[in-house]
This record gives sequence, structure tokens and C-alpha cells, in this order.
Amino acid sequence: MNIAYKAFCRVYQFAFHMALPVLPYREPEIYKTIADTVSILKKQQITSVLLVTDQGLRKAGSTGNVHSGKL
Repeated sequence: MNIAYKAFCRVYQFAFHMALPVLPYREPEIYKTIADTVSILKKQQITSVLLVTDQGLRKAGSTGNVHSGKL
């Protein structure tokens, strides 16, 4: 690996390591139903989302209440 590139990467990592304590992070919120999620999306005026899942979750019915269309 190029010495200059390696030095650049180390400085870049160090800068983010130093910035982490002052970056604005929010506490995660846990929603129990799809209805909770829809209310949050409406409140934030989000009109479309991308749901990524797999066949196992589809077969288990986890995405059964989700439909395509406007919120």
C-alpha cells in the first residue's frame, strides 16, 4: 500500500474518531406496529419508503400489512 495513502487514511480515521463525541446522534426509538411507523412518516412528511426484506420475512407475514401506494 502506498505510504502517502496509508497516512491519509490514518489521519481521516483519527479526525472522525475525534469528532464522534460532538456529532449530533439521536436515541433510537422502537415502534411496535406498522401504524406507529406510518404516523411518524406522516409527521415528517415522508411520502415514500423503500422496504428491503427477504422471502423468510415475507412468508412469516411480517410485511403483510404493508402495501404499495401513498401514505
